[in-house]
Order: sequence, then structure tokens, then C-alpha cells
Amino acid sequence: NLIGNMIKRIYGFEKHKENQDSNNQYYITINGVTYLVTNTEFNDNFEMITTHDNKIFVRGSNDNGQLGIPGVEDINNYTELNIPDINIKNNTCGDTHSLLLDEQNILYGTGSNKHGQLLNLPDGINEFTQLETDVKYACATRNLTIIKKNNIIYVAGETIGNKFVPYTFKSQ
Repeated sequence: NLIGNMIKRIYGFEKHKENQDSNNQYYITINGVTYLVTNTEFNDNFEMITTHDNKIFVRGSNDNGQLGIPGVEDINNYTELNIPDINIKNNTCGDTHSLLLDEQNILYGTGSNKHGQLLNLPDGINEFTQLETDVKYACATRNLTIIKKNNIIYVAGETIGNKFVPYTFKSQ
């Protein structure tokens, strides 16, 4: 759910708290270079970090292509993704898929599409591929992709399938 995803993001920053400065900014050192972290997403199997200079570092399981690196199953150390011409606004992880949202509001995805969470992409795609345009916000959770477009929340995956459908909030 959306709240769970936000808690995950907060915990992601907590994970790097030992590298926090007095201005509550988070840093990570990779191969001797220190980067300001702007976003971190992870689950039990893999992690993605975006830095202030638009670099994306990944590590963990890539068994479904969720890290966006072809031909590699597991990555133990942070590895930089080479994604030219994309200025990242947001990155997010589901259980076995990942999403990138760029500054032009284009959504990209990679990884498992077993439940349709990556729309019509082939299952196990292992490089970030365009999914949707005009997306204002995106998050991934478990086997779902959730986006905000035209002030409407849409979901795809799980029991919904490989198309975005409007989400209706139910009162309790």
C-alpha cells in the first residue's frame, strides 16, 4: 500500500543514517567516492540508490532483471547503472521489478512482469524500458505498479493484470 511504501522509503534513509550530516542529508561512499543520496529504495533482495548528480547504484539479486543489468544474476557491491539521457526524479522497487520516473514524467520499468505490473513488457526484461508517459508519481510494491496521472491513481499488476486501471478508495 502507499503508506507501507512511504515507510519503506523512510526506513531506506534510516539504513544509511550513519552517513547523515547535521543538515539531515545522507551520504554514501562507493569505490572511494562520496555521493549525496537523494532517494533510496530497497526490499529484502535488492537496493537502488539515486544520487544528487543523477547516478543510480544498485546491488542485490537480479534474478528477474530487476536491477536493469543484463546477464548478471547477483551483484554484491554497489554498481552504477548506465542509463544515458534520463534525469531521474524517482526510483522505486517492488518484490521483483523496479521503476524509474524521469524529469519529463516518463516511467521506465524492468524485472518480473509475472502479474502484469510492467504492462506489456516481456517477463524478466533486464533493462529499463519505457512504460508510460505523463506520470506525475510512481511507486512499486510487491507485484503492483501504482502511478498518478491526470490527478487519478492507477494500478497495474497483481489481480488487475497488464493495464493501468483507476483505483477507487473504499471508505471503511
